[in-house]
Amino acid sequence: MSDLVRSRCTGALIALGRAVATFLEEYGYWVVLIGESLYWIVIGPFKQRPVRPAAAVAEMMDIGVAAVPIVCMLSFAIGVMLAIAAHFPGGGNDCPNKAH
Repeated sequence: MSDLVRSRCTGALIALGRAVATFLEEYGYWVVLIGESLYWIVIGPFKQRPVRPAAAVAEMMDIGVAAVPIVCMLSFAIGVMLAIAAHFPGGGNDCPNKAH
């Protein structure tokens, strides 16, 4: 094999390796979560550990409903900050009561 072919193959493998590493870095946890979920959906019943849809939906509802107060507080706080920023567009430098 000539050096030119070897260097092209090496360059292609390096590029492929970098692409795979970048993908796993970005989506690794997501891929593992989806894989484990599919595993337990398919294999769980054979191991006497089936997924109970009613319990899963109830847990999702509990988590979602529990997040509503925090989401409301964050939305209010962000709204207040945006209102202040809109009232003082110069970043507060033009505030009339600012101490010099």
